[in-house]
Amino acid sequence: MKKAFCRLAGVPSGWFERLNLDEIQRQAEDFERLVEADSVHRLYRFLGQMWNTHPWIIIRITNLIQWVEEGSYERILRKRRLVAVNSSGAICECGEVIQEDLYYCLFCGRRVARRHETEVK
Repeated sequence: MKKAFCRLAGVPSGWFERLNLDEIQRQAEDFERLVEADSVHRLYRFLGQMWNTHPWIIIRITNLIQWVEEGSYERILRKRRLVAVNSSGAICECGEVIQEDLYYCLFCGRRVARRHETEVK
């Protein structure tokens, strides 16, 4: 799982084995404390990221770790979505009404659940 989250955060693949997530998290927490404590540090952070297309890797890793620790990742893994069914057929997960004879949403392309298959895994 460590490699997957490192890839999501944009860490170069050559760094995976040398990466200490606990140390990165500690450094990121120290960094956040500095930024929150002082407007000069906030300005440095803003200027440092202003022209970047993505946030710094350490910030992305920290956000992913927080996301996992607060249970959001686990909730997504366990969640089973229900697709609402109406009299004309079904309503897609994207919210569009699907005609009775269609099995795929014309708007987003998802397969549509029918009356006999209302749970989508």
